[in-house]
Amino acid sequence: MNLLTMPTNEDLARERIEMAWREYDLCHACGQPMTIEVVGSSLWIECASLRSLQGLRRRLSTPFHDRHQIELPDDEMIPAAA
Repeated sequence: MNLLTMPTNEDLARERIEMAWREYDLCHACGQPMTIEVVGSSLWIECASLRSLQGLRRRLSTPFHDRHQIELPDDEMIPAAA
């Protein structure tokens, strides 16, 4: 019996999200905590201050705050991760 198992896509997705939380815990520009957001078909970790902004205000503010895409092993993992 083999006790070593291969990690699943869910395990890899969870690991990448946890790594993003450790690496980007606070926005370097304003000190706000980071949140995980689903944008279209992508998963992002971004400054919490961007959450309430929409449209032009969001586009103007985004370059001044931290926002990083989380690469997942499978696009089907995004709804499960959110």
